[in-house]
Amino acid sequence: MDGPHRTSAPPPPWGRWSFIFIGLIGVVVVGRVIFCCWKGRQQTTQQVTPVGDIEMVAAAP
Repeated sequence: MDGPHRTSAPPPPWGRWSFIFIGLIGVVVVGRVIFCCWKGRQQTTQQVTPVGDIEMVAAAP
């Protein structure tokens, strides 16, 4: 491996893209966690107020 030739080469462009890709994955993971927490909170509120039972009674002929 020739050291001087290696240092004169410009940095590879994939370094910045990998950083952007990791950031994008982080945003998706955080968004999914927030979505799951929000959905779980919505389910607990539905359990407290039986909206599903009221809808089933209203749908019944």
